[in-house]
Amino acid sequence: MTLIRNLLYKIMTVVIMTAAVSVASANNLATDVQDPLFLNRKGDFVTRTLMDVGNYFQARQSFGYGFTDRFALSTDVRYRLGDDNRDRNGWNAFGVTGTFRAGQGATGVSDILVGVGYGPHGVIPDYADETYRVGFRTGKQWNAITIAATAMTNWVFHPTHGQAYIDLTPEVYVRMTNGWSMGIGATLRKSTTQLYDQTWLNYMVGKAIGNTGWFFNIGYELEERDIRVGGTINMLF
Repeated sequence: MTLIRNLLYKIMTVVIMTAAVSVASANNLATDVQDPLFLNRKGDFVTRTLMDVGNYFQARQSFGYGFTDRFALSTDVRYRLGDDNRDRNGWNAFGVTGTFRAGQGATGVSDILVGVGYGPHGVIPDYADETYRVGFRTGKQWNAITIAATAMTNWVFHPTHGQAYIDLTPEVYVRMTNGWSMGIGATLRKSTTQLYDQTWLNYMVGKAIGNTGWFFNIGYELEERDIRVGGTINMLF
């Protein structure tokens, strides 16, 4: 396990350095939906379609709208197929999240996130009866690179499956030539139910054509050695 972890860290380091050397003029930050600090401007409508496969197939479709230049609301639905637990298959979650840009200036941006999700308790912690979320996101955008970090607390209220967990997500996103971009990050999950503790390493690369982005994603979970491979399509209207 230590060997695999060290190898992944070295790969990420090489990827960052290679991207930094090849960076050119940046895409428009206001339309770069894949940027981890992207926030809809007033009137912006965004769709995100995500699909990946590992031990099972899962998909997520979200829609977001900017009510002002500082506040956006998004909804998402999720689908799962091929899980050994049949109760987890099918359309099994619905969520709503609001994002408020609390601060923006030369030192970076800061966002407050509040959300709620509904789904069958058999898919804790990702989908659960009445999952309430509150989080904080901060970071800095430059022409060629964005550095961000998100902390999200989650509470699951259920008579027998209740729990809480915190996700910490650091990310580095690099804009390259001809609309190409790439990013690396991690999701560190700590739960009151230790069974659901996770550490994910994530990598993505793709290209924006106009206001549509096409991206390849890969994730690796260190403890369970789970690998998920998929793609994302973003569209800004």
